[in-house]
Amino acid sequence: DLGTTTTSGYYGSFGMAWTPYEEGTYEIVATFAGDESYGSSGASAFVTVGPAATAASPIEPEEPEVLPYC
Repeated sequence: DLGTTTTSGYYGSFGMAWTPYEEGTYEIVATFAGDESYGSSGASAFVTVGPAATAASPIEPEEPEVLPYC
């Protein structure tokens, strides 16, 4: 159970931030119990989580070239 989120009643969409504990394929299931205006419904989607990106090496600035004064 990832938690409860509020949906957009107009579009029927939802969103939620979530950080998985480990790599793998997850099935995300959303359900709506229904109310006096709409019947119950549900949908699912699969997402695959791969390894985290490694930190890049810092970019060191180059020293500017000093030209002789003419």
